Amino acid sequence: MTHDRHDIDKLISTIALLRIDDVMRMTGLRSRDQVYRLVQRGELAQPVKIGKRASAWHTRDVIRFIETRQVDPLAHPARPSRAA
Repeated sequence: MTHDRHDIDKLISTIALLRIDDVMRMTGLRSRDQVYRLVQRGELAQPVKIGKRASAWHTRDVIRFIETRQVDPLAHPARPSRAA
C-alpha cells in the first residue's frame, strides 16, 4: 500500500499530540500562561490528559487555531517606523 504526502500529513494532523512547548513554538505564543488564557477564553482547544500531570493538544486543533489567527497584511498595514 502506498501513501502520498497529503495522506501522511492528514494522518499526522489528526492523531499527533503536541506538548505545550511545541504549541508555543508553532503558534509564537510566549508563555504557558498565555496558552492557558486562550484555552480559558475558548480560543484554543482544551488539551487532553495524557498522564497524571501531563497534557497535550491535538495537532489539528493547533493548526486550526493558527489558521484562525492569520491576519490579512493588507487589512492591517504595518505602522511607519519612528524617526530616531
